[in-house]
This record gives sequence, C-alpha cells and structure tokens, in this order.
Amino acid sequence: LQATNQIYDEKLFDIRLETQKISDTINSFLGWAELENSPNKKELFANKLSQVIHNLTDRMPDHFNHVRLDLRTDLIVPAYPEHLEQLIQNLMQNALKHSGEKAKITIELNGRNLCLIDNGPGIPSEVLARLGEPFNRGNIKATDGRGHGLGLAWANSICRRYGWDLSFKTTASGTTAVVKFNEDTMIS
Repeated sequence: LQATNQIYDEKLFDIRLETQKISDTINSFLGWAELENSPNKKELFANKLSQVIHNLTDRMPDHFNHVRLDLRTDLIVPAYPEHLEQLIQNLMQNALKHSGEKAKITIELNGRNLCLIDNGPGIPSEVLARLGEPFNRGNIKATDGRGHGLGLAWANSICRRYGWDLSFKTTASGTTAVVKFNEDTMIS
C-alpha cells in the first residue's frame, strides 16, 4: 500500500508499529505455550548462576547503572541455559519497567535463593492475585503500554517445570521476587 499509493504519513507508521506489536505478542505467547505444553526432557546442563547473571547484565548495557549485583554465594543450577536466562531476564526487565525513571534493582544470590529487589511502587493487589497468569500487565500507563503481560507467566512456567519456588514480597516502596532453587542445585 505504501509503495503503490505513495503514502508516507504518520498513520502508516503507526499501523506498522501496531502490526509489529501484535506479531511480537503472538510469537511470545506461542513460545510460552510451547514451554507450558512440552514434556520435560531428561538432559539438563549445569549452569553457573553468577555467569548467567553476568552474561545477561553485559548484554543490557542501557541498564548497567540501574542494576547492582550482590552475589554472596554461587550456585550450579541444572536446567536448560535458555530457560534460566529467560527467567532472570524476565524478572529483571519487569523490575526495571515497573520501577520508573529512577529504577534501581539489586540481584542477590544468597544460599539457594535468587532475589531481584526493586524500588518501584509495589504490585497492586489485583495484579498480585493474578501474578504468573498470561496477559496480566499491571498498570499499563506506568509502562507506556510496553510488554505483552507474558514475562511473569514465562517465569512462573519455568519455575514450575524445574520445581523451583517463585514468590513475591511487595510494599509501597518496592518488590522482591524470590526464586528458591531446590536440593539438586549445588552451592559452590
């Protein structure tokens, strides 16, 4: 349409942007649905959690000043590397997105726990009640409409798949996401 009718206005740009958002949402949902419905495979990889965290933060240079690492221990986590990365990345992005302009998050490893602590406004009770469900986006205005509402659904599914406990503690001054790894995770 653009080339044939020589249309180069803002409306066409908006249509293309919305089409891309729809495509991204569908692809993300299909990926989540595949994770939810695929059988567990027996072959897992030993992942050094501190290395996974460093790799993720190195790939997110825009957020470097917003993330503080407090790696008191290290863990060897049996999992598919992409699942572990997706879990941490989704929790990080969620914390940064919902903490606003002055976002500061701490990623803490302590014992068998991975904690992501933010300084945002906390999670509203109606969102907290549905945490981990697909398309639960929280305050859309606060995030400028970014995201699909699938990040925590991914995180929840990954934790359930490996038997890890995912919980959230929230107050008006921030939220802490805690992943408690099970006994087959080795502290190193």
